[in-house]
Amino acid sequence: VIEYAKQQYNAVNDDFFSDAELYRHVWHAQNILAKEAKAIENTYSTSTVISQQEYTYPTSAIAIKRITYNGHRLTPISFKEDDWLTGFDALTLSTGQPSAYALFDRVIYLRPVPDAVYTLKLFTFDHPQEVSASSVLDIPEDFHLDMVTFVLWKMSLKDQNFEAASYHAAQWAEAVLRAKTWVRKRRTADGFNVVRSEEELAAGWELP
Repeated sequence: VIEYAKQQYNAVNDDFFSDAELYRHVWHAQNILAKEAKAIENTYSTSTVISQQEYTYPTSAIAIKRITYNGHRLTPISFKEDDWLTGFDALTLSTGQPSAYALFDRVIYLRPVPDAVYTLKLFTFDHPQEVSASSVLDIPEDFHLDMVTFVLWKMSLKDQNFEAASYHAAQWAEAVLRAKTWVRKRRTADGFNVVRSEEELAAGWELP
């Protein structure tokens, strides 16, 4: 990404833009795509502990798309709904097979509290890791060339080439919009854009 950006800016042998600085720009671009388009998907697995309700939110996760316990999807609930489930006894450690979870302060709270050791699997949208010369970028390859535009924008600003900076900023804004559309379409690529009936869902269908 940074090599192509340097080529586009005619700055291949220019030490005005250090690699370390450009790596930060690539990381910055990835962060924007991760937050705006939810472009980085990941899964995490851990084992539940009998009578343990709280489980740590993954450090790199921006948001959780889905959680399963022993292969069964858990329903996200609010603390108000948790009050209804527990009869307004939030401290209860009544055990069973978890069917729901609540989130607060990057902690996952299971209801009921697990009574067995099974796999808790989290499907998440993540932040990118810091970028270095040896990094494998977290953002899918589909967006690597788009990130060149972001790097060119930042290079133009540093060079006080404001006309070029304005152009690249507009190009980057369009790239982010395209990324959001692309990700949304990809997640529904094997489905139909229709509302399914409860009978279909009960028969094993699941909304995307």
